[in-house]
Amino acid sequence: PAPPPRPPPLPPLPASPPLHGTRNCWAACGGAGGLCPLFCGDGWACCLQGEELPGCALNNPCVGFHCCVPAAGFSSPPPPSLPPSPPPPPPTPPPPPPSRPPSR
Repeated sequence: PAPPPRPPPLPPLPASPPLHGTRNCWAACGGAGGLCPLFCGDGWACCLQGEELPGCALNNPCVGFHCCVPAAGFSSPPPPSLPPSPPPPPPTPPPPPPSRPPSR
């Protein structure tokens, strides 16, 4: 049997540094941790070490306050699924038997 497919790779680290470095991001991100592109930047999350939120690795370096870190293990949502295929057409009926001339 074929080996199981490999999981997709994690997205690359953001190319740009966080918009606000290691400043406390809690209030600027609406009092919530997790992905916060408006304050931290695209591909960054506002995290606290040990907090499990989308985009936050449990072992991130933010101890005692929330700070912007590269978003961990967060990828784009899957593309929308295609609509179902239409049902197959019904089978073609068999041809009629050949006609026989009437018997006399």
